[in-house]
Amino acid sequence: MKRLITLIFSTLPVWGIAADDLQCNRVFPEGQQREQCVTVTLTRPSWADEDLSEAVVNRMAAKQAEQAKEARRGALETQREVLKKRLEAATNKSNAMHLKLLKPGMTVADVKTIYPKMQCSEQSQDELSECSYMHTPLASDAWKQEELETLAGIAVTVWSLSFDPAGRLAQIHIRMSSGAFDELVKALSVKYEKPAKVTVRSYQNAFGAKFQGREAHWNKGTSILDVDEYSGSRDVMAITLSTRAGADAIAKFKARDAKRAAKDL
Repeated sequence: MKRLITLIFSTLPVWGIAADDLQCNRVFPEGQQREQCVTVTLTRPSWADEDLSEAVVNRMAAKQAEQAKEARRGALETQREVLKKRLEAATNKSNAMHLKLLKPGMTVADVKTIYPKMQCSEQSQDELSECSYMHTPLASDAWKQEELETLAGIAVTVWSLSFDPAGRLAQIHIRMSSGAFDELVKALSVKYEKPAKVTVRSYQNAFGAKFQGREAHWNKGTSILDVDEYSGSRDVMAITLSTRAGADAIAKFKARDAKRAAKDL
């Protein structure tokens, strides 16, 4: 009885196969199929052992790190979706407003769950918690939070979040180019209906030049939303979302600090 044995060897170079490597091959005796394993003994220079081992370990470590990263990303995305649904339900119930899922009443932990690249400070006896995100053109992707780079499709310069003494988000302040006032108000009007009022204010710069700027104002539930066409300069527009209670709590905290500082004069 004749047997046709086909040995299939690794495509690696001779020195890349471990000694006494076990090779399993297909064997076909009289039309029946089974497997037969044979031992293949090869030699390679001793200097290759350490290099190959290190390369394999590095590849395995990199793969494990990537898998862990994907697992963390998946868990974070799940947390974010849960928080998003909870936020949307709470917003509909309270008739409150939010910007990019951020709304007054959230905790620092809530903010960090949604936007982990937000930079946040812890509350202390003398300082309230704050979170911020700044657009940096040359920043690497590792530092960028793509969702915060724009609002209504308009490039954002800075996000600044202020928390009250109870650790709840009280005010969201955003800065962007003043040239997008009409575009932003239009987008907000689609989401929250037209502003309750739009006023025109007169300004004067350090050189005595006078100009006018518009302010749009919304009230919805406990939320207050203001869009100032000019904020500090004619190039900067400011958006502020807050609650009156939260703003009052921050004002009282700062007033207390001012009185304490005055005693040290």
